[in-house]
Amino acid sequence: MKRLLSSVLVLVMLFSVTLVASAEETNETSDELYKDVVFEAFGDMIKSDYPKYRYIYSYNADGSTVDEGETPDYIVGWLNSGGTAWAVVERVIGDYYFTYGCICQPFDLGYFICSTKENKCYSLDDAWECKLPNVEIAFAKAGKHIDEIDNEYTLYRSRVLSILGWEDTEETIRYNCLGEYNADGTETVEGATPDYAMIFAHKGAWTEDIEPHVIGNYCWYGSTGYDPGYIVYSLAEDKIYTLREAYNDDLPGVEFALGKVGTKVTLYAPEFEEYLKTTSAYKELASSWDFDAYPWYSYKEVYYYTDGKETDEMPEATPDYVLIDGTLNMSSPSFSYGVIGDYVLFCENCGNPDCLGYFVYTPEDGKVRTLKEAYDAGVEGIGNVFTDLGLGLRMGDADGDGRLTIKDATYIQKYLAKVEDIDPPAGFMGHDAYGKGPDGISVADFDVNGKVNIKDATAIQKRLAKVE
Repeated sequence: MKRLLSSVLVLVMLFSVTLVASAEETNETSDELYKDVVFEAFGDMIKSDYPKYRYIYSYNADGSTVDEGETPDYIVGWLNSGGTAWAVVERVIGDYYFTYGCICQPFDLGYFICSTKENKCYSLDDAWECKLPNVEIAFAKAGKHIDEIDNEYTLYRSRVLSILGWEDTEETIRYNCLGEYNADGTETVEGATPDYAMIFAHKGAWTEDIEPHVIGNYCWYGSTGYDPGYIVYSLAEDKIYTLREAYNDDLPGVEFALGKVGTKVTLYAPEFEEYLKTTSAYKELASSWDFDAYPWYSYKEVYYYTDGKETDEMPEATPDYVLIDGTLNMSSPSFSYGVIGDYVLFCENCGNPDCLGYFVYTPEDGKVRTLKEAYDAGVEGIGNVFTDLGLGLRMGDADGDGRLTIKDATYIQKYLAKVEDIDPPAGFMGHDAYGKGPDGISVADFDVNGKVNIKDATAIQKRLAKVE
């Protein structure tokens, strides 16, 4: 009996010790720990009656842990006061990466370091800038070392900053890996080692002056003061190229890098801009749009036509015409179409100043025309945009094989007899397949009278027989 009581007593004592230890451990990691000290230091920065607070860690200025019963020199925690905006915040400070799923107040990441001797709370950025003693201890508790993270803000960061000589800089660094690619210009698949990385890196402030930058076939608008700005990191060489150097040295796959930065344009962008200025759409927007900084909503030179041949590469000789895809902005309707010659073009969004968004520039006479105007004017070779480039759908092509043949007339007859169903053409946006939809047109409506009937089959037969 005594032996049994002794055993029970031992178990009770062990259980009591465990409870004490657990209580102490809970006290050390309590979300409420040092709350009064922290709130006093924040003072008027706390705007909410119900601020959210979480204790993370505490330490002394010499990096040592805090003795029991003593007040630490620094308290690391998280606080949100005065509302939340639901947006992910990401930042690299020093060698550490921080993120939080919303924007907090008064510090956007929510994390802070409280200096008890100063009775002051620092954001992580301010703590780094002020060089608080052993600030890396706090950073390690609130974030992760960049070598442990693989995202656009940290990828290759340590090595790139080392090559640039920025490891010990006190200036703000902006860094972003825009993409990884191979020497053949293809994007690197996940898990594979790339040949190159396209990176934006800048140290310090930059100017707000915006100007166009053109390299090769690509153009973009950005600050005049990026330093160095867009660069290419060659993993095999462990070397950095500016984007201009990468292009001039014909670095393999450089088109991928250029495509990450700019839009493929741009022999005749100034001529197109001058044309836009003559349109009523431009004049209406001029009062509200900074055209000096952003001359157009979108612009792309699709291809160049010279001596019966077309290419999407900028030609050395002056082309006969260049096909441009450009808009100032989008306007209603959201779906539209246009018939040009024997082809119909469908648009998911109507462009401005021309709904279809395609223009033709002819260098010889210096004119910019809409695609329809160029077709109606008989610009030489303009039919290639349909036959070779594949723009639009062939009117009357009821069987969808890309050609106008007697089969199309037969197909329409069978459709009218309800023997065959006609699938809606690609890009038809779900409108009634071969009867005119509210905002659409059917490619089977060969005579473009708004209805699909036997007259369309007859008109196709006459066209093929070259009978007018």
